[in-house]
Amino acid sequence: MTGSHRAAPAPAPHPRAETPGAGRTQSPHRLLALAVAIATLVAGPVALRLAFAAGEGSASLGASTVFAASSLLLAAIWTAGGLTVIALHGADAAVRTVGRRQAAGAGAIAGVIFAIACLVGALVLWSIPATRDWVAGALQTARAAPAAVVLGVALLAGAGEEVFFRLALPRLLTGRLRWLVPIALYAAATVATGNVGLVIVAVPLGASCMAVWKRTGRWSAPLIVHALWSVAMVGVLPLLIG
Repeated sequence: MTGSHRAAPAPAPHPRAETPGAGRTQSPHRLLALAVAIATLVAGPVALRLAFAAGEGSASLGASTVFAASSLLLAAIWTAGGLTVIALHGADAAVRTVGRRQAAGAGAIAGVIFAIACLVGALVLWSIPATRDWVAGALQTARAAPAAVVLGVALLAGAGEEVFFRLALPRLLTGRLRWLVPIALYAAATVATGNVGLVIVAVPLGASCMAVWKRTGRWSAPLIVHALWSVAMVGVLPLLIG
């Protein structure tokens, strides 16, 4: 009887069987994910600069084609880089998840409030001679191609940015840095547009998208915020300014 009781701990090796596997998949894959993230942070701004350079040129068919192609390339870089990091790193245990409807509602409310604030801010900047060029540059890019094309590529590029900067990049960081560094890097990447106004708005845009992602844990929430902002800037602002 006593001997049988002492033999009971035999199943103990089971936890040890899981630990080596977790170690093998985390360390080298994390380094590879970090390398992919760095490469994406280099390639993304290059494609962004190409898109805005084409948008600042003449409104010819050739320029519109280059703008659309470079914008699609930009969306592909952010999306592919983000999905690769997510696949290599695995689940993000630091984010709590709420219901889909709650996440969509949070994204819609935050997106509408932020979009309205940006429209008001853009109109104020437009009324000030010293900052009018910031808005004019963004409007010129928004008119680089037919409105439907510009809005379409803006939505795709914005979705790609959210996949990389909100869903993927924070997984490689810990503590407060996982929320702050992606916002800073997003603003830094926006410098490639050459537009001071867009660089400034990238900070609150990144913060708003990061806040709803942190609160909901659903990819749809930051996507909705960014999409509503894109619609406001590309679809509504040109109509208001004419």
